Amino acid sequence: MSHIPTVLLAPLVALSCVVTKPYEETPCDDASFFDDSEVLAVNLTIDEDDWTALRAESRSIPTEFSGDCRSGPFESSYTYFPASITIDGESVGRIGARKKGFIGSQSDEKPSLRLNIDEYYDRAKLFCTDNITLNNAVQDPALIRQCLSYSVFRAAGIPAPRCNFATVAINGDPLGVYVNVEPIKKKFLRESIGNADGDLYEGTITDFTRSWMTTFEPKTDDTDAELTRIAELADDLADEEQDTETVLSRHFDLDELLTYLAVEVWIGHVDGYAGNQNNFYVYRNPETDNMSLLPWGVDGTFWTWMNNEDEPWFPTSGFLVQRILADPTLSQRWFDAIRSLNGSAWRTERLLDDVNRWTELLSTDAGASIDPDALADIRAFIAGRAEAVERAMAGPEWDEFGNPYCLNRVGDIDADFTTTWSESPLDDIATLMTGGTTDMRLTWDGTEIPIDNAGAFAGPIDEDGEYGRVLLGGQFEGENGTALVLPLVRFEQPALMDELAIEMEWGSGALYFIDETTEGAPIQIAEFWDGVLQFDEASPIPGEPVTGFLSSAVYTWEEFEG
Repeated sequence: MSHIPTVLLAPLVALSCVVTKPYEETPCDDASFFDDSEVLAVNLTIDEDDWTALRAESRSIPTEFSGDCRSGPFESSYTYFPASITIDGESVGRIGARKKGFIGSQSDEKPSLRLNIDEYYDRAKLFCTDNITLNNAVQDPALIRQCLSYSVFRAAGIPAPRCNFATVAINGDPLGVYVNVEPIKKKFLRESIGNADGDLYEGTITDFTRSWMTTFEPKTDDTDAELTRIAELADDLADEEQDTETVLSRHFDLDELLTYLAVEVWIGHVDGYAGNQNNFYVYRNPETDNMSLLPWGVDGTFWTWMNNEDEPWFPTSGFLVQRILADPTLSQRWFDAIRSLNGSAWRTERLLDDVNRWTELLSTDAGASIDPDALADIRAFIAGRAEAVERAMAGPEWDEFGNPYCLNRVGDIDADFTTTWSESPLDDIATLMTGGTTDMRLTWDGTEIPIDNAGAFAGPIDEDGEYGRVLLGGQFEGENGTALVLPLVRFEQPALMDELAIEMEWGSGALYFIDETTEGAPIQIAEFWDGVLQFDEASPIPGEPVTGFLSSAVYTWEEFEG
């Protein structure tokens, strides 16, 4: 790639110059840094112990959604470590490097990285920027979904990050291909919107109501930490005497807002604002006094399942979206905005050309071996999206908007079990209680449950053999007579082996309950987090022993009313 001058403080590197004007007045062309026809070569040097510590840092559902859940933003607890960096031959001798990501994109082998070029030296820059975001794309085996998605936003006239690719090596060891995404910082606001003096917030599992808005995170020192304008919008939306179109027009450029939401539909941004109240920014432009939504975290897009023939995906979770859909005139205006993008911002042939171009680039310049099934999935999504979007608009349905939820730790479970692998799925409780033995200790709200009979089962969940489960049973005398608690942990059956450990996360473990009030049907009453199912002996061969232990905290979800 063609290099641009690197703006650095003189003591840091040989190729540098001293900045004598404020950054805003210093012209700097960074087009080559986001040239999507080139692959950057990024090399970080960092102390091995620091690198080990950086990789090990993590965020989890319990740490983010329990305790003082929703008392404020989900602020990152990641630590900056000193490092040096070279990108395509240009270097800075001391920067700050930390892990990034909320929960789903975390990895201790290939962590996403936030690089602060000026962490230790004020106003130090590399390729015109003091901040670099390198996403690991672990949720995208094709590596190109982020760049595809941001390109559609930009084509629709929505300010969105630029995006390209980089190979990343740590202390000379290659980590693979990363996605270099332009950070949404003041530099982005100046260059994409025209000013950076307004309020900038990041939206993570948040929305425009009083009970949800607490987790909006101010992102600049100048941003109003009291969330004044967001609170005003929430109050206006709660005022039944004001119609939705009037309220939204007071706080947004309504055409821009509808276009933003329309792009989320086209790219299938299932983890965006409309679909999951997540992965977006809000910027209040002081020149217009309007707020704008800006896209972020678009690696979960362009999946063929969203084009499902019977139930194509359509986003209905965001509060603004539900208010729009509930207004016939406004919803029609949104549907018109969605249709208007077909052939303009959404151009099937252009997107397919980008898929081919970037696949060739990454195969040739980065040596990446991209899963052909992942590429086929993206191509199928693009080719079928127009028809799917039209079907999805025919009759979207949504649940009534409610309050957010937080995790409440209600107890703990420890259980040792011994059984054998079954050749068929479990279909009755008697088999569970006689098929193995369990020593179970379960506490709930500070009280130990007096279990007097226990059993264990290990076998397939269904006849497909893709997933297996360990299901334990504990019988006790409850308030309504004989009752059962049923701890259940799911796992990929082909992975089953001696000493396998199943971490308690993402719905892998739950606690079920049966008594006369459930009419004999098990109901889920809690989830397992912060724990492990550890096998000592295990094999998916019928009759082979399955032994081990389960140890976990027990949580329930409780409504947060603000």
